[in-house]
Amino acid sequence: MPEYVLLAGAVLVASGMIFCVSTGMSAARHGRQEWSRRVRAAAVGAAVLLVITAVFDNIMIGVGFVTYREEALAGLRLGYVPVEDFSYSIAAALLAAAMLPTRRA
Repeated sequence: MPEYVLLAGAVLVASGMIFCVSTGMSAARHGRQEWSRRVRAAAVGAAVLLVITAVFDNIMIGVGFVTYREEALAGLRLGYVPVEDFSYSIAAALLAAAMLPTRRA
């Protein structure tokens, strides 16, 4: 399996686990609304970061600032951007949402 796919998968699994544990613990103490709030925050954050990643990675790769070894990639691309690059944006959104402070009623 290509190296970048393995790395992207490991990053997503680790960040997903951290998000679920952190959010689950917070929801257990403060109710289901806390879970919903963090999931919404992760979704909005991921959407914003994915758009930014798509735009700026296409520019950086298109002008030659960044290159990839083709044999290390899955082969799927959005424009010039390998799909593996998007995993880091999703991981960042999950980790940021996991660190949100709990609302106090």
